[in-house]
Parts: sequence; C-alpha cells; structure tokens
Amino acid sequence: MAVLLIGFTGMGKSTFGNYLIDPDGTHMLDNPTFSPAWDNKPMTQEVKIVTKKVQIDDDRNEMLTIIDTPGLDESAAKKLYRAIDIVKKLNECREIRVCILVVKFNAKIDAQYKATLEYYSKLLPGLFDNNVIIVMTDYATDERSEIMRKRQHINVEQVKCNTIEELRKCSNNPVTYSPQLFTIDCLPLEQAEMEISLAVRTAILDYIFQLPPIKVKNQMVAKTDYIKHKDSEKYQKLQGEIEGYSERLKEARKNSKKVLNDIHKKQEEITEIENKITKERCEAELEAYQKFHKEKLAEIELLEKYIDERCRAAEKYHSDLTVMTIEEAMERLPE
Repeated sequence: MAVLLIGFTGMGKSTFGNYLIDPDGTHMLDNPTFSPAWDNKPMTQEVKIVTKKVQIDDDRNEMLTIIDTPGLDESAAKKLYRAIDIVKKLNECREIRVCILVVKFNAKIDAQYKATLEYYSKLLPGLFDNNVIIVMTDYATDERSEIMRKRQHINVEQVKCNTIEELRKCSNNPVTYSPQLFTIDCLPLEQAEMEISLAVRTAILDYIFQLPPIKVKNQMVAKTDYIKHKDSEKYQKLQGEIEGYSERLKEARKNSKKVLNDIHKKQEEITEIENKITKERCEAELEAYQKFHKEKLAEIELLEKYIDERCRAAEKYHSDLTVMTIEEAMERLPE
C-alpha cells in the first residue's frame, strides 16, 4: 500500500512519515527513516520511497510504502525537476492508496501555500478527486498547549474548516467530498500525550487501509507557473511569426496571380505575332515570366511550410495545455 506525502516545505512531512513507520522515540530521534528538518532547514531534497512492515496495533502488522516528497516552493528549475521526480516515482508505484497533505496546525495560508496545493491538484487529479486526507502536525495536546490556544483565541474547529476550504478552493477540479482531517503531535513528551498521538496514528492507518487504490500509471507532469509563462511567451512569438508569414503569403499569392496573368497575355501576343520577327523576343519574355512564376510558387510553398511548422509548434505552448510528458518536461529543464 503506497502513501504519498505532500505539502509546503517545513510542514513536517518527513517527521510524520517516520511516525507512521515507527513511533518509537529511538527511531524518531536517533535513527529516523526520513531525515527531518532541523533549525527550519528542509532536509528532503528529492523523492524518497520506503517500504516497511508497520505495526498498527498490538496484533496487526501491514506492509506500507511511504513516498516522502520535497516541497515545491523552491526555484523554477528545482520545482520542475522535483515534479518530474515525483511523477517518475508514482509511475513506478503504479497505484496510490492516499495522498496526505501535511500542514502544521494553524500554519499561515499564504500565496505560496495556495500555489503548492493548486499545483498538486493538477499534478494528481485522480487522487484529489477522492483520496486526499489532511494531517495537521505540531498539534500539542498537553494541558499548557490547550490553555495557550484558549488564551490566544485559536478556534481549533475553525482552523480545520479553513484548511479544508483552502483545499477545496485550490483544487483543479471541484472537491465533492469532505476530506478527512487529523491533528497529531509526532514528538510527544509525556505519557498521556504519547497515548493520544498513538491513537491518532492508528486511526490514520485504519482510515488509509479502507480507501480504494488509485491507478497512477503513465502520469503526466503538470506545467509549473514558470513553464506556463514561458509557453505563453513562445506562443505569442509564434503567433506573431505566423501573422507575418501569412501577410507575406498573401502578397506572394497576389504577385503570383499577376505574373500568371502576364504569362497569359504574353502567350496571346505570341499567337498574334506568330509569323512576325518579334516572336523570338516574346518567347524570351514568356520564358522569363514563367521562371518568375515558378519562383513565386516556390516562395508560396516555403511560406506555407513556415506557417505550418509554427502552427504545430504553437500547439505545444497553447495555454489550454496544462500537462506534458516526462520527456517533454526534461527538455524544458535548461530553461
């Protein structure tokens, strides 16, 4: 069973992935499967897949594959490279059980956060249609934290509703279901807090295992905002070239028609003076007109070829195309 962890940089994806695999303190702090961020510096730089047998409760173990992803809020080149990496790994898995959006409790929902959600909804439309759950990390359950939330007038249920609403708004397709949301502290200190976190972990795993898998074979790479901007520029440039060549084609056809008329006139002259001395001069002029007309036809053919090439190229950069193959995405990396 494969689980995909997504989210903004520094939201605790790797720490949460570690907690799903093994919540034991030694594993979490001394020998984690995924390297967590320290001092707010993200450690996940590429997609990492781990498959392990996890203990769900005292008498149940299941095989679980976790796909830990880096945040997509870096430079344009890194964002595209990571998107390609994610799609490659997904295609290798062939199916995903759930896409888990990991976000810190009460995290600021800014433009970058929304852009990340929007991009993933385009990258993984099949998953976002049905199998997305939200896990809010760093949700401490000790008495002091509960008191502080009350003093700061933080309405927990409202925070949850706001997060679900943002997911709905940023999704590429309408989300017709209410995503399941869990709050968890993956690094609890006291026994009571540990028991609460373990119970939430069990609830998350139970929920995941009852979801139907989604096929992800031959997944396409969604275009990043930067690539869409570059495509728009190329599309406009190609449209300008097409317009220019079309004007030249119109003029060439006009000239070709005029030359053809001149040829017909010259042929009529030759017929009229067939027995006169000037016949040789007219034939020479006719030959020149025919040569000129042949050149014009060649020019028309070349212009039509240029226009056809640019029309086909423009189709690749049209704003309606929001996805591309892995091969096409790799070609765009140098940009």
